[in-house]
Amino acid sequence: MFVRDFGRDDFMFDATTPYTVLVEDNELKVEPRYYEEHWKGREIHLRRIQELVGLDDRRLLTCHGHQVFSATVLASLKHDLMEPRGWDYKDMLAEAPYEFSWYNFWLQKCKVIPIEIREPLVTTFHHEGQHLEYALRRVTPEDIARGFVGVVVNSNFANAYGDSDPGESAEATLARYVPPGTLARAIAIQARASVRRRLSR
Repeated sequence: MFVRDFGRDDFMFDATTPYTVLVEDNELKVEPRYYEEHWKGREIHLRRIQELVGLDDRRLLTCHGHQVFSATVLASLKHDLMEPRGWDYKDMLAEAPYEFSWYNFWLQKCKVIPIEIREPLVTTFHHEGQHLEYALRRVTPEDIARGFVGVVVNSNFANAYGDSDPGESAEATLARYVPPGTLARAIAIQARASVRRRLSR
């Protein structure tokens, strides 16, 4: 879902050089659910890509997607990395299934174009908890537009819960993800706390 208009200048540093999205994603690493469900397996694959391209860096600077690919970098990846090994794209992705990280790590290794870094222009809800957090904080599409051009929702949870809309009300998002019994208990706790506050005045 796009949340604002965008143009060439959002994605291109100049007429021939796309921005390179490079982040460590530490905010995802510290999130317990994401760490268990995604990070640990992803890190193994990313380290494997680093090893295969010969990039010696303790950082994992890459992106989840939404990277503008440079034809110059792709040509170098094909001719200088894949062809000497007899690989096609299927072989490369069989080694590690993160095509954006192959691109980003190879670019960091070979530097065939200038690396002009920018943070992601698209934010991703990797699971329903992240959508719920935005809703509880009352982050609207207008708020999101100050930092991003759009929102991508991971299909693994979107398929289970229906289309997620960052513009829906906090109440609708709570109803989507929080079981009725949990909502009822939360309302009861809130009511008791409210009564205690009134009685203590």
